[in-house]
Amino acid sequence: QLPLGTLVTEGVHSLLKLFTDAILIMIIVVYLLLGNTESDKSPIRREIDQQIRHYIVLKVLISASFGLLQCLVLLFLKVDLAVVFGLLCFILNFIPNVGSIMAILMPLPILLLDANKTWFQCANAILIPAGLSFIFGWIIEPSFFGSSMQLHEIS
Repeated sequence: QLPLGTLVTEGVHSLLKLFTDAILIMIIVVYLLLGNTESDKSPIRREIDQQIRHYIVLKVLISASFGLLQCLVLLFLKVDLAVVFGLLCFILNFIPNVGSIMAILMPLPILLLDANKTWFQCANAILIPAGLSFIFGWIIEPSFFGSSMQLHEIS
């Protein structure tokens, strides 16, 4: 027999630690970005800071859009904890390459253990977010970052 209560407790504890760590990191990043006064900086340093701020804001907006869409897809497919998976998708999208894959695969254990879900629902709950990840990672992000930072999409 599996100690289900212990597993659930440890899982919730891990998720809460992940959320608190993510919030703490975001607070530190905002503090560091807003810390210096503009009068102390050279024009080049101001330009660099502006580019970094612009990148972070754009990345947050794109990640939030991706997380929201994943949440909506999972809600439409009636996946348990869809909002949690959408929030995790938002957070994990900041980890290059691996984060979006982890976010896509996270609902898999819940899907496979739910006797009410068909294989079609399970496949769609993985394939649709994977398609969204491809569109966001290979089309939307490069074009937004390229145009806003005067870079070619390939770079």
